[in-house]
Amino acid sequence: MATNYSPSIPVSNLNLYLDATNPLSAPSAGGAWYDLSGRGRTVDVYGSPSITTLGGVRCYNLDSTGDRFVANFGSDQYTNNLTFEAWIYPALDELTSGDRGCVIQGFAYLSWNKSNQRMSSYWYSTTNQGYHEPSLQMTRGTWNHMVSVWNASTQELYQYINGTLQNTVSTYATNGYYYASLNLGWEGDSRQFSGGFGMIKIYNGALSGDEVSSIYNQFKSRFGR
Repeated sequence: MATNYSPSIPVSNLNLYLDATNPLSAPSAGGAWYDLSGRGRTVDVYGSPSITTLGGVRCYNLDSTGDRFVANFGSDQYTNNLTFEAWIYPALDELTSGDRGCVIQGFAYLSWNKSNQRMSSYWYSTTNQGYHEPSLQMTRGTWNHMVSVWNASTQELYQYINGTLQNTVSTYATNGYYYASLNLGWEGDSRQFSGGFGMIKIYNGALSGDEVSSIYNQFKSRFGR
């Protein structure tokens, strides 16, 4: 799959780029989600997530228990700086009980808290693991942009919702972050995400606040914000 960076996005340390709004990444027939980062990552599909339209946006809809993706990186990935980014459309109703809907999960997490509708971030082997949650509640049945940035230089976690910094936490990796694969949308039935996935990006680096704001502003009209 060819590299695709349109609109312009930061490419330094970009490790995975999945875009369900783009047929090059998510063909109309469904059943595949291709990496646009140029690194050729393999993404396996489990269950029956389908290409559909939610909130006027082409996306993958996770509407059955077990619907998920697994991104495989071929080798262990190590980093002390990390950025998780996702456009999500939380459904009006949850598929399962449990505390969180998994968005990205490996040795670090980006999740949707089912009960309070908040973004949740967690990272093992840090000085302050989590779960860290901004006070801002997100809205069900609409598109929301979430970004978690762990910055080893400042020793802080920054949490952004819809382009705005909502929370800063003192925490940093002590042993480094590693992963060979990541769950997207599911971490056991109790942590099934219910709703739409529009875009997911992972950076083995810490995006700046200006970069997060620029990314949000470039894509917000596509997601009806």
